[in-house]
Amino acid sequence: MTYNFDPERWYDNELAVLKERRRTGELNARQYDAAVDDLERRYNEMVDRLDGSYQIPKGETIMYKVSVMYPYQEGAEFNFEYYRTTHMELVEKHLKSFGLVKTGVDKGISGGGHEPAPYICMGHLYFETRDGYDKGIAEVGSILRGDIPNFTAIVPIRQISEVLD
Repeated sequence: MTYNFDPERWYDNELAVLKERRRTGELNARQYDAAVDDLERRYNEMVDRLDGSYQIPKGETIMYKVSVMYPYQEGAEFNFEYYRTTHMELVEKHLKSFGLVKTGVDKGISGGGHEPAPYICMGHLYFETRDGYDKGIAEVGSILRGDIPNFTAIVPIRQISEVLD
């Protein structure tokens, strides 16, 4: 997708707003100078990103997500409250040392229109490293899999993804 964005025009418009705010007394001289300095900093960062020279600052990491998906099965039971609380607490307890950052739970409500959701539930596990989940499951997987019968009889499907946004 291509955007027709003019950084210079953006800067000029933003500067005009600041000048008007200074003229009307909304900003004093010190506030105006600080706002112009901030505007120039944002402009330079924007130009760096637009010209392809922008690099992700050190310290920002790529995140990996493991989706544990429970396919919809007519008549199958799923205890969402147990899954959200007890099971996810168990997951966090055992996988945190392997780089688990956070978890999330989605309850499937529809596949569009009047179709049932493809998955009745999806659990998401976010890890710092690509192999965090694999190492954790190799060590504690039997504990986590052993808890599944406490909330469903559905056999889950797993997918490991790199989070892009």
